[in-house]
Amino acid sequence: MPLNKSFLRRIEVLDACFSRKCKRWTIDALLNSINERLHILDIPRISKRTLYADIHSMRHEFNAPIERYKYGNKICYRYAQPGYSILKAGLLEEDLQCLLRVTNLLRGSNEKELVEQLEEILERFDFIITD
Repeated sequence: MPLNKSFLRRIEVLDACFSRKCKRWTIDALLNSINERLHILDIPRISKRTLYADIHSMRHEFNAPIERYKYGNKICYRYAQPGYSILKAGLLEEDLQCLLRVTNLLRGSNEKELVEQLEEILERFDFIITD
């Protein structure tokens, strides 16, 4: 899934929806919520297929604990862990190790400013690593 502004906005909306337990979030309700927000931001609407792809990415690429459950004859979505937010999740240990290897590779180049910026970022993330 490409990491672009539209994708990030959609993830923000989905995160807010999945965090709100007072409403049952069907695909249609999620799609309406996302498209309303995108319209306000002057970003093109998305299809159900894109929404399903976003949920898949959140589950499999970002390890979000999203569960599907039945309510009557409808399928609904929510976070399985109360209080979870994908926006507050830290880096996985393996992601941090990959970034450290990239930093070490860059140290051998002439990109000293880039290396310094990356090291600062890694220092900040070192405090929020998840398993």
